[in-house]
Amino acid sequence: MVKTLVHRFIIFVILSNLYHSPTVQADIHIPLGAIIEEGNTKVRQILELAVDQINRNQTLLPNVNLTMQFYHANIYQQYRNLKKGCLAANDQVWTIIGPTTSSDVECVQYMATSVSLPQIAPVASYPGFDNRPSLKYLLRMSPSDYWQSKVLASIFQSLNWPYAALLASNTDYGINSVAEFQVIAAQRGWKILAYEIFNVQETNDVNLIRKRLKKIQDSGVHIIILICLSSQADIIVSQAHRMGLTSKGYQWLFYDNTITEGRLHSNPPRYLEGAIGMISNPNRDNPVYRKIESIWKKDHTSDLDPFSLRYYDAVLAFAYGLQKLLPNISRIAPTMMSCDKIIPWANGNLLMHSIKTSVGAGVTGPIQFGINGSPINPSFQIVNLINQTWKNIGKWSKDSGASIDINKIVYMGHNLDPTILSTGLKGVNLSIVTTIDPPFMNLINSSELYGNNRFEGIVKDLLVELSKMLQFTYKLSLTEDRNYGSVNETTNQWTGMVKKIIDQKADIAAGAFSITASRSHVIDFTKPFLDQGVTMLVAKPKSLPPSIFQCFAPFTLNVWLLIAGSIIFTGVIFYATGYLSPFDLYGSAVRHLPLHANDSDYSGNSIPRVDKLRWKNYYRDTIYSTNLGNSVWNIISSFLQQGHNKSPNALSGRIITGFWWLASCIIIATYTANLAAFLTIDRLNSGKIYV
Repeated sequence: MVKTLVHRFIIFVILSNLYHSPTVQADIHIPLGAIIEEGNTKVRQILELAVDQINRNQTLLPNVNLTMQFYHANIYQQYRNLKKGCLAANDQVWTIIGPTTSSDVECVQYMATSVSLPQIAPVASYPGFDNRPSLKYLLRMSPSDYWQSKVLASIFQSLNWPYAALLASNTDYGINSVAEFQVIAAQRGWKILAYEIFNVQETNDVNLIRKRLKKIQDSGVHIIILICLSSQADIIVSQAHRMGLTSKGYQWLFYDNTITEGRLHSNPPRYLEGAIGMISNPNRDNPVYRKIESIWKKDHTSDLDPFSLRYYDAVLAFAYGLQKLLPNISRIAPTMMSCDKIIPWANGNLLMHSIKTSVGAGVTGPIQFGINGSPINPSFQIVNLINQTWKNIGKWSKDSGASIDINKIVYMGHNLDPTILSTGLKGVNLSIVTTIDPPFMNLINSSELYGNNRFEGIVKDLLVELSKMLQFTYKLSLTEDRNYGSVNETTNQWTGMVKKIIDQKADIAAGAFSITASRSHVIDFTKPFLDQGVTMLVAKPKSLPPSIFQCFAPFTLNVWLLIAGSIIFTGVIFYATGYLSPFDLYGSAVRHLPLHANDSDYSGNSIPRVDKLRWKNYYRDTIYSTNLGNSVWNIISSFLQQGHNKSPNALSGRIITGFWWLASCIIIATYTANLAAFLTIDRLNSGKIYV
């Protein structure tokens, strides 16, 4: 009995506790979709870390459990990226993170807009996105390439560099960045002495890359700007090093995405020591960054790079936006969204607006979007590679502009004078060979003049101006044989100034050189400063005064007489065949002559009598149309393409008519063409004769 009472009491207590305990709300599972490259484990790990840390932070999204679904597609495969985005939409994800390149992002965004699905692009930086209101479901974590070109222009302006060479990939990232910097360079008078766009597939063939680099090397410019992804840049700079393009006297500059990941970020080669770049780098004093860095280093040996951290911030941006919708989160979930049937998410615009207007701390800096979906205040760190580490030497922001500590910069090859990079010839003394050829080069016979002052002429004036512009000195000398240079047929050796260049006894040959194919095989020519060609002079045609008879000008008098004779001759032949042929109109009428046997000859025999008067009256039109005059008139009518009433019935007449029609077409076509040329030749004549 006692045991029964005890058992009942225990059950009562348990039931009472269950009845009075607060209800535990189940977690809401929210799937996110990420389109990343196959094999990019670092980005995958960063995204998984971001989801894990947000799920642990119950103050940010309480009772919410984020999950990340991955969809793999390589870069520059727009159709495959679109298919993966469509698959993510069908899986009812709440947002799409990725893909990598701007062209891939744009392709997926068209689908995302049609189904009202927010898309966050971590690294897409196409400037055109800033002015595309149709892409209203796109947010970007990276600033536009337009601002990177502004940063690069600030570096050039601070260091007074007026020349540069551009080497960029043919991707949207490379081409758009190059285009914007070219606009700035043109406005400020900077010269782009070499401009090479390479196909990304060329990085698989080092010979193609070396050809690009050789053109830059031949241009003489020593400041090289590289704009491409880091994987491509690693191959290019290694080939540039083998060609001596990273030695003292050269300076390389890199854009953001070129050095924000891969080997050039974590372990840059020593031969790039002194290179300059720009990075939208995270603030390492940022508490969010320090926390994520400490967690990352527990399980990974690689460093965090800005490229990967933008994916982390993309998840954070989604979380900040979702936080404002927590009271209504269960009612806005996508349930019927479909890419295949184009069924939009009814509440996708609410989530998009919430993310776009959210503000919070990020790993790479504050998260806040502008009206066009890009970071509201883009900023960059200007970095210098010192001891294989990218160190800050300045900063740039949209609001405050650039601030660069020039004294901290270490240039490539430990060069101490950055102005020597302005041209590859500053301070160089050149040996220039020439020959006497007035007015291009002439020797002044004066005992009071020495050195370069002994020479005068057009070429001498050009050398003076070039030496001032490029800051080099030179020494002029004459060739022994006073020749420009040709191949000696006996010795098969070059002579004159060409020989001096081949034998490396002179740096430059200056004169009125003729550019020939044989010379081009052994020496390089500059752009010509004078074009001189042999011209034939002919008498200017005399313009005829206006006349009503100008319509006869296309043909000469002899031609007109021949045409008139042909008309008469053909008319006679046409008449003769029609008159003599028994099968033509006249012959057919003759066969119908009325005959009467009421006449007799002198012997009294009966003979037929023709009633010509009656016959002529009956066949008057036929007889009249086939006489000589009308035959000629029919030929004239055919010639003028008017036709005639009576066409021949006999084969002979039709053959003559057919040939005459063909001849008429040819004559009229020739006349029309000559008349048009005759009437316009005076308009085309400018009245100037060039020699």
